[in-house]
Amino acid sequence: MNIVNAIFINGLTLDILGAYYLAQSFITKDIEDLTFEGTSGYGSPPNLRYIRSNLYQKAEARIGFGCLFSGFLLQSLDYFILESELTIELPRLGVFIFNLLFGFTLYEIMSIVKHKIFKKYGKKMSLILLKEYPKDYEPEDEWIKNVAIYLLPQINQKQNETDNEYSTRILKYVGAVRNRK
Repeated sequence: MNIVNAIFINGLTLDILGAYYLAQSFITKDIEDLTFEGTSGYGSPPNLRYIRSNLYQKAEARIGFGCLFSGFLLQSLDYFILESELTIELPRLGVFIFNLLFGFTLYEIMSIVKHKIFKKYGKKMSLILLKEYPKDYEPEDEWIKNVAIYLLPQINQKQNETDNEYSTRILKYVGAVRNRK
């Protein structure tokens, strides 16, 4: 490996570290910290839209860093494994079309992964929020429904299901079962 290749590899390593530090504040942010950042700090109910937005940002940061890391490793593959000795000519149009299809497919897969990560985070966050229920602000069933609307989109109220039954089902789903009347 010559000096130019070594410098290129060092540059890729710096790119990986830089991408991590750009995304790490969301990747490593504790779910409970996100909950409390979504409040005014004066006992008011959390801002559910703010929390939902942060959970999506956290999921996107994990996916983004994973893509950057994988991309930088793929770029360095030539220097670590192939050692730049393999020269196969590929048609430019074919490479372009492959990259478009590859990028679109990865985008769709990452969208699915993002929603799965959000569901996982939403369930954890909902448990925290429901344990910290602000009793002075609105009826309990209404608060539980609002949490579900923003953080548990996979749990919808069934037809002919009362608010109390729906709230109880949400509480069971997140593991916050309470003694209810």
